[in-house]
Amino acid sequence: MTTIRLNGMEGVNAARRICLLYHSKDIDRDGNPHWMHCERVAKNIDDPTLKIIALLHDIVEHGHMNYAQIGNLFGCRVMDAIRILTRNKEIPYVDYLEKVKTNPDALIVKVFDISDNANRGFARKLCLYLDFLHWFVIMNTCYLTKSHLASLSTVNLCVIARDIALNTITGYSIN
Repeated sequence: MTTIRLNGMEGVNAARRICLLYHSKDIDRDGNPHWMHCERVAKNIDDPTLKIIALLHDIVEHGHMNYAQIGNLFGCRVMDAIRILTRNKEIPYVDYLEKVKTNPDALIVKVFDISDNANRGFARKLCLYLDFLHWFVIMNTCYLTKSHLASLSTVNLCVIARDIALNTITGYSIN
């Protein structure tokens, strides 16, 4: 198989086309095409490689591409992050999050993924999302910049977690 290695804006545009092509028939829990979720996850990310990862973060999990195809098109960095972001439902969520913590690219994209999912009304998973935000704040595993954190717009409790991470409020903890 030929290796292409798309990167920069060329890579972002290719990832966007792949996302739209494959996720246009995937319908999310809100009844919208899944590509819209991927676009929202990528929206506040400036780094082209992270934007590619964000656009393709569900592509393997939904069965549309495999890791070798992603690696051949976008390189090992993108492939490794997507491998980590692809969740095996048989693995407990906490263990999955521990794996995400090992890759800075995956962690940044996962936080934006969680933010978008929380905004879309997945109330039954909100506690897991808050646990994740609490986990990266408390464990000081923030590979996120202040601008990443500032662009998160989730429910009020997630905003509180962000404010704690930015040290803009004190005397509050998430239990």
